[in-house]
Amino acid sequence: MIKMDMHTHSSNFSDGVSDIITNLRMAEALQLDLLACTDHLSVTDGNSFNRNGIVDDMVKIVNENKEKVPFVLLSGAEAEILDTKGNVMITEESYYKLDFVLAHALHVDGLFKNTPSSKAQFIENHINTYINVAKNPLVDCIGHPFNFGRLKTEFPISIGDFSDNQIKEMAIAMKNTNTLFDMMNEVWWWYPEVTIKNFEKQYKRIINNCSQEGVKFITSSDSHKHQGIGNVGWSVRMLNECNVKEDQIFSLEDLTWLKEKHTR
Repeated sequence: MIKMDMHTHSSNFSDGVSDIITNLRMAEALQLDLLACTDHLSVTDGNSFNRNGIVDDMVKIVNENKEKVPFVLLSGAEAEILDTKGNVMITEESYYKLDFVLAHALHVDGLFKNTPSSKAQFIENHINTYINVAKNPLVDCIGHPFNFGRLKTEFPISIGDFSDNQIKEMAIAMKNTNTLFDMMNEVWWWYPEVTIKNFEKQYKRIINNCSQEGVKFITSSDSHKHQGIGNVGWSVRMLNECNVKEDQIFSLEDLTWLKEKHTR
């Protein structure tokens, strides 16, 4: 398994604290093999980040430093999933300028906004969102899946409420479209009332179901400070304990098809 961090944030373009250059220095210090800069895109403009600058500005900084660092460096973005139909706030123009795009479901209409009044509908909407996002050609990866633990609902809801068949249905869609699974190092953070031990048991069921269907995983920190860059130890342990095959974990060889996907 390569040493990668495919989900990071900076102060240049979104809500990070450290600037991109400092993040790069930390990645070099840790001898990472692969780093992706994935600041948040604006929820209202698929060409701009949510704090400063447009996609062109990110690409410029990354391209200027690709040959200066001893690891593979990708320009990327974290885009908002807008609704259960899988629409995402990124333009086709921006997608082809970037190297990597992941999308998260933190503000989806029908999940986190206008949340359904029934647990069954919430679960159905959640799975349908991921299936439809997987079919969206402007998305490479689903960011920290199933991170709904801090959402206040009218009903108790946990990862354990999703059936194996529902998870497999999502996984099949991801496999069929080469959509990556973001094995984010602190996805447990969204579940403050669940012990780490119990959360791991629940999340391993998701990993196992996805792995069985051939989904490919990345590891990431979702770091917002340079000190967090490369902090993927929990992610790696979870993948190892689930016996995820080496060829189901993103590698440098996979950069070939990822580059082709971002080429018109």
